[in-house]
Amino acid sequence: MSIHSYAIRSNSKMDSYGVVPPEEGVQFGPYFRLERVIPPLHLEGVLEKFEERSDFGKFAPFRDEIWCELVANEKDWGMLQDDQGEIFSNLSAEERIRIIQGHADAMFLLFRLRGMTQFTVPVELHGSSFRNLSKQQDGTVMAKFRFSQAILFPVIGPSIPKLLDEEDIEWILNHHLTVLQMNQSGDLNFLLDLFDVINFPNPTIQLVQVWAAIESIVKSQSPKTRHSIRSRCAMLLSESKQEIRQLYTHIGKLYDFRCAVVHGTEDFSMGKYLNGLQGTEIVNETKLLFDSFSILKRLVIKVIEKGEMPDSKQLQVLQDNYDNMA
Repeated sequence: MSIHSYAIRSNSKMDSYGVVPPEEGVQFGPYFRLERVIPPLHLEGVLEKFEERSDFGKFAPFRDEIWCELVANEKDWGMLQDDQGEIFSNLSAEERIRIIQGHADAMFLLFRLRGMTQFTVPVELHGSSFRNLSKQQDGTVMAKFRFSQAILFPVIGPSIPKLLDEEDIEWILNHHLTVLQMNQSGDLNFLLDLFDVINFPNPTIQLVQVWAAIESIVKSQSPKTRHSIRSRCAMLLSESKQEIRQLYTHIGKLYDFRCAVVHGTEDFSMGKYLNGLQGTEIVNETKLLFDSFSILKRLVIKVIEKGEMPDSKQLQVLQDNYDNMA
């Protein structure tokens, strides 16, 4: 199983959705390549390629929706060491799959943080890429179903997606191992899971998810929860007194909207979400969702660039510093 591939599913081939790479693909360091796939994927002669016939059923439903794939070739991973210092090529097949999957999950979080947001990863192949599945020997390919993402079709998202540029690719490569290490320590588990399902097709649920992630980072304290969230977010995101005060006010408006929706005093329906998409301009309630997601992305980027999640003591110091500044 020297080839491992992760299907990137989108609701459109359009580049404006920030999913389809150029025809020549995009290389991410020595380990991964983002390759273009042209659906629908052909099914003739594919059934026999799988070790288990049931694996065909994990792959076939997505044949019209896979526009690209993240591919890893084990020959490029030979001397990599796992977290116990073991050489990759000496590990069992199961351990090699686990390691590549961990690296891939880190890449997907980084993709989403840099703007490639409107996609899910419903299925992965081990033993072939999606483009070359029909060329493999019979009985050599395994499919793995990613249930939480397979049931979500990325119809809407909390941001305008964009294609990754050279600056994005460089940033992703610089922080890939940091994300992997933070996930292994448990610091990013919740955020990774949340970003995987951020395209849940309900704007209210998206808003709740975004704010759950924000609060998991800033660890707000009662009884002054609103002040705690605003001050800690602002202090984490800026060192400029003027910008901190602006962020404090802006985050307060966003949090108030979150509370109104969560407590049922304001409706945030799909109709309102769609009405907020005015061409390239985002307005009304939809803008509040997009701005909330922007705050979340900025916070996660700060955490990753620092290499650690702030603890409660550090956050309380930030809040105290804000109070002294104000």
